[in-house]
Amino acid sequence: MDEPILFETKPAPRSFLIAYVAAFICLQAPFRPGTGPFHMSQWVGVPLFFIILILVFLKWRNSVYTLTSSRITAQTGFFSVTVTELPVTEVAVVHVLRGLTSRALKVGHFHIYSKDNRRAVKFFGVPHPDEVYQKIQQAVAAVAVKKECVPG
Repeated sequence: MDEPILFETKPAPRSFLIAYVAAFICLQAPFRPGTGPFHMSQWVGVPLFFIILILVFLKWRNSVYTLTSSRITAQTGFFSVTVTELPVTEVAVVHVLRGLTSRALKVGHFHIYSKDNRRAVKFFGVPHPDEVYQKIQQAVAAVAVKKECVPG
């Protein structure tokens, strides 16, 4: 299908801040024995540091969120990719979740629910969430107007 793409984005790298902090703790803990509650050997800490960073990279690389004039799509996964799709005509509710950390990082998480409440598309760590929310609302409104204009 050749649909115009209204927006396409990946999670903002800054949205993974907690994972970066965890990776840093894993890297530092083996080289600072006896400090703090984290007692691990370098044989655990250093590989754990790299595992966390690799998983963050894979989540970032494999996540793409797209809004077209007719559908909303979330492509996510670590090792395999899952695509979740919802027609814009089926959108009932758009929740934007912005906790303290999300607001500080200027990102938002979206849960977009279908009218039958059986399906949801979820976006993690979306940059400029207010703009994205407006674009989703505009797409839903445009489809509603087209539906009203169709005779019959």
